[in-house]
Amino acid sequence: MARTAYRRTERGREAWETEDRAVPLEYRRILGHIAVEVDCDTLRARVGYSEAELSEAMAGLEALGLVESLGDERCDLDFTGSFNVADLRLGAKKP
Repeated sequence: MARTAYRRTERGREAWETEDRAVPLEYRRILGHIAVEVDCDTLRARVGYSEAELSEAMAGLEALGLVESLGDERCDLDFTGSFNVADLRLGAKKP
């Protein structure tokens, strides 16, 4: 699974808050772990799913419009993806 971040949509928030029985319990459980936005690694640790299980569930949640993906760039929390020391030095020299 790509290191993607997710957030609940308004529809997802409503499904969680009203305990909408039209939404499978598994999906409502996941929605409860997404307060604002969360990256997939954190979410997987919270719900105890394998990578494949979470990927499948998130695809289902997205298809129903209950969550939205924020993209892979939101999960570069360790700065290894685009970190460049030379760029930092250039930025530090600017007035």
